[in-house]
Amino acid sequence: MSFFDKTWNSWEDAWAEVRPKLHMRADSWDIAFNHLSKCCCPLIVETGSMRDDSEAGENFGDGASTWMFNEFLKHHSGRCVSIDIGHGASTVTRNRCPRVSQLCSDSIAALNLLKGTASLLYLDSFDVVFDNDTPSSEHHLKELVAARHLINENTMILVDDTRRNKDGALEGKGRLIDEFMGSIHNPALFSNGYQVIYKGF
Repeated sequence: MSFFDKTWNSWEDAWAEVRPKLHMRADSWDIAFNHLSKCCCPLIVETGSMRDDSEAGENFGDGASTWMFNEFLKHHSGRCVSIDIGHGASTVTRNRCPRVSQLCSDSIAALNLLKGTASLLYLDSFDVVFDNDTPSSEHHLKELVAARHLINENTMILVDDTRRNKDGALEGKGRLIDEFMGSIHNPALFSNGYQVIYKGF
């Protein structure tokens, strides 16, 4: 039986097993789920959905976010919208994550049309190449702009695949978002490991 097919009596029981598998993403996900647990009927908006190669193992944290949101919603009120342009990822999400609303679409276009206020905006759609992070970084900045109407001061923004280089600067998916956030005096709340977190604006 796959790890993803297990059942738990509570989110806390599930998280106790899931957290150690997240490795360098564990602390940032801790912050995100603690935030969601304090929200009344949270709206989670995710770009980049669960993929065929997501499995319980060394890379569990890579692509397992949709499943984690689905598991969280088994035990909490709220809803999640996951957006992915790939039909394969969309099919996996629909099969494995029935509590998640799946949109098979370009993420920028879809974000621009969504309604509501996001409690968590999780950006993880365009794969990054760290030797040339510009295409991915630009895409995620465009996602942030497209989602601006979903964001308020209570929104948490979490960006995956972002790390500090040898000079201490952020690189990866969140590089240009970090530059923008700095320009509006909204520095990262958390930027250790492999993800970066901001407060909404």
